[in-house]
Amino acid sequence: MSIIEKLGWAVAAATLAACSPGVAEADNSIDYHVIPGSFEPGRGPDGNSVFLDAPEGLILVDTGRHPAHRDKLLAYAEARGKPIVAIVNTHWHLDHTTGNADILAAYPGADVYASLAIDGALAGFLRESREKAEAFLASGKASAEQAAEIRRGHAALDDAEALRPTVPVTASGERTIAGRALQLNLAPYAATEGDVWIYDEAAGLLIAGDLVVGLVPFMDTACPEGWRGALDAMFCDANGDLVADAPTDESMLKDPSTLVFAYTPVEDPAIYEDIWTPFIDHLSEVTGKKV
Repeated sequence: MSIIEKLGWAVAAATLAACSPGVAEADNSIDYHVIPGSFEPGRGPDGNSVFLDAPEGLILVDTGRHPAHRDKLLAYAEARGKPIVAIVNTHWHLDHTTGNADILAAYPGADVYASLAIDGALAGFLRESREKAEAFLASGKASAEQAAEIRRGHAALDDAEALRPTVPVTASGERTIAGRALQLNLAPYAATEGDVWIYDEAAGLLIAGDLVVGLVPFMDTACPEGWRGALDAMFCDANGDLVADAPTDESMLKDPSTLVFAYTPVEDPAIYEDIWTPFIDHLSEVTGKKV
């Protein structure tokens, strides 16, 4: 029985407390490392970022929004003594991509893997959002922190080349990035027009981006039908019992030891540690996996 079958939808809630510390000590045996994002009242969120070790350097999945998050990413790479050689953006939302420009400034040789959905977003949704944000700034109602966040977002849009892929993901398939074999999967019209999710069979690692976030069907950039189809590629619930079904094709069975999602708790994750401990312990016991 696969971990996906065992966990089903419950795993999305479980990951609220399944985040790693912000910056780890240098350890060349590390296979992957999560830099937790944040979702604080009164400001936009940072999505989680994930570092993957590769023979040629570090692969960084998503770059967050705020300078403090960017600083954690750069500090981790420095502590590891390895260059960031590739960025994979799971989708174009600015809480996952604003840090691209700063990371590329520090590591200008890094490739960016992403879907081509950013072009439509720049011409449509992001342009309209910018107009609304500029009106909000002009109203004088923005706090200093909100104004700084808006201007940082506008700077990211002005440097659109940092948001565009140097290696477009136009279809699902195996890729070797910096010497590490990964499966990059393209989910069209899901949380955005083009979402990339990552499966590393050797490490038992699945990185879902925003595809496993409860509010996806209600996102103003989302397509519920496409989102449901994207989830079917990871797991399916044909009988509607809210437990993921095992694939009928045994060759499609996957058994990842770790799932990484997009968000961490509101406020300080430590607040939730004791609350979630019994549930996390239960999931670990019934699945036999690290949760």
